[in-house]
Amino acid sequence: MNEERLGEELRRQVVPGESDAAERSWEVVRAAMAERDPALVGARRRSRLAVALGAMASAGVVLAIALTPAGAEVREWMADAVDPAEVRAPADRRGLTGVPSGGRLLVGSEAGQWVVDEDGSRRLLGEYSGAAWSPSGMFVAVARERELSAVEPDGGLRWSISAPGPVADQTWAPGCCRIAYRSDGGLFVVDGAGASERRLAARVAPVRPAWMPVAYDDASRNVLAYADRDGLVHVRDVDSGEVLASAPLARRPIALSWLDRDRILVVARDLVEVVRVDGGPAQTVYRPDRGRIEAASASVDGNVAVLIGSRGSMSGSAPGRVRSSLVLVKAGAPAGDPSVRTSRTRTLFSGLGRYDSPVFSPDGQRIQLGLRDLDQWLFVSPKRGVDPIAVGDITRQFEPGGGAAAPLPRVDGWCCD
Repeated sequence: MNEERLGEELRRQVVPGESDAAERSWEVVRAAMAERDPALVGARRRSRLAVALGAMASAGVVLAIALTPAGAEVREWMADAVDPAEVRAPADRRGLTGVPSGGRLLVGSEAGQWVVDEDGSRRLLGEYSGAAWSPSGMFVAVARERELSAVEPDGGLRWSISAPGPVADQTWAPGCCRIAYRSDGGLFVVDGAGASERRLAARVAPVRPAWMPVAYDDASRNVLAYADRDGLVHVRDVDSGEVLASAPLARRPIALSWLDRDRILVVARDLVEVVRVDGGPAQTVYRPDRGRIEAASASVDGNVAVLIGSRGSMSGSAPGRVRSSLVLVKAGAPAGDPSVRTSRTRTLFSGLGRYDSPVFSPDGQRIQLGLRDLDQWLFVSPKRGVDPIAVGDITRQFEPGGGAAAPLPRVDGWCCD
C-alpha cells in the first residue's frame, strides 16, 4: 500500500467520538479568539492558540483535524483568525523618536496642526483644521474654517485669504505656484502668493483634486483632475481654463491620483479602477472580497495602499466588531484573469479594530497607518520580510491634557523627496 492509498483509507475512517470532540474543540478555539485584544500580539496570541491546540490534543482529535474534511474547515478558520501579519506586529515604542524612512510629517489633532521633523521633534503651527505641504516643503497650506493661509514650517504667516465657505482638501501643484481647494461646493485655485483666486468649477464631488505630476506633461502646465457630482472626472488646464479630457466614473470616488499622463487611479467604496483620459476603456484592478474601502493612498511607483473595513466578518468575533485590513494593490499591473489577482494584491496588515487613512512616505518605502483603538501609529513596509514599526502613546504627544477620549492624531502629509 502506497502513501496516497494509505491517506485515502485514513480519511474514510471515523475516529470514535470525533463529532463531539470536534464541536468541543471548536468552542475552545472560538472562545479564545473572540475575546482577544488586538494590542496583545506575539507571545500571548501564540499562547492562546497553544491552549486551544492542547485542548484538541487532550480530546484525541488532532489526527481527525489533520485528515478529515471537518478538520480542514477548522484549519482554514484558524489560518484566517490568526493572521501572520497580525502575529508579527511588534511591541510599540513609547514616543515618536524619529520618522521611519525619513522626511517630515504634518500631524492634525484637536490642538491643531503640528510639524514633526525627521528626528521626532515637533512644533505646533496653530489651531488649524487641515494642512498640506508645498512640493519642496518650504511652506504649508493650512485651513481654519473659511480661511486659507500659507505658513512656514516654523509657523510664520506668509499670506491669508477668505473663502466663500469652509476650506477643505487644499493641495499644492507640483510646480509650487498654484493651490487648489474645495469650498462652498465648488473648486477654487489661487496662486502661490495668495493672489488671483478664482472658481474653477461648481458642484464638485467631496474628494481631493489631484495635480498631474510635472514629469507627465511635456508642456509643464498646471493640470488638475477632479470629480464632479454628475459622475465624471475632468482634466483641466487651470491657467487657460481648457478642459483637456472628461471620462465617466463607475462609482462615486473617495480618492484620485495620477498613474501616468493618460491614466487616473480612482478609488471608490467597492472598487479601485484605472480611468483613461484619452478615451480608452476603464479597468478595474481591485475589488475587496468583503467589507468596503475606507481610504487609500498611492505611491510614486503606482502602488496603492487600500484600507478595508468590515463588521462581523470573522467567525467567532463579537457582533459589530470591526476588522480592518491594509491591502497593497499594484495598480499599474495589466488586467488579467481573476486567478492571477493575488499577484497584484497582498495584505500587509490585518486585525480587529478601526484604522485611519494610510499615508505613503515620499520614497514609497513605508506606509503610515493609525490604529485608533490602540492609540498607536504603525509604519508598514510594502516589501516582504520587513517588520512594521509601531509607535504608541500617540494621543498624549499631540494632545496635551486631551486624555483618552481625544481622537487619534492623524498624518495629513509626508514630505519630501
